[in-house]
Amino acid sequence: MRRAVLLALAAAACGATVDLAPPEGVAADDPRVAACRAEAEATPERREIARRAAPGIDAEQRTRREIERAVVTAYHACLQRAGFARVGGVEAVQPPLSRWWSPGAPPALPDAGRVPLAPPAPTGY
Repeated sequence: MRRAVLLALAAAACGATVDLAPPEGVAADDPRVAACRAEAEATPERREIARRAAPGIDAEQRTRREIERAVVTAYHACLQRAGFARVGGVEAVQPPLSRWWSPGAPPALPDAGRVPLAPPAPTGY
């Protein structure tokens, strides 16, 4: 059963595609851009990430993000080797996988039906 789950996750992870836009001023059908897209989609990191994926929906989302990041990194590295200018800017915002894991999540509301504890009674000492 575990093997079937891992194979399903690996197949789903390998099917993840990323929008790899060409650099500014370059046609989308440029052969160098197409070669870099193919190289990025076939990066060995993609298979390695899919191989070590854990079962579970949160793990699947995390695996898909790691694969997307690896493909984009490989694509930009290939473009740079092909002589295109390095892409600048800041890293894209990574939204949290779950609202419970987010460090910026608002605190939970207090339980309205719970009575707060009273301070301890004096013991006479």
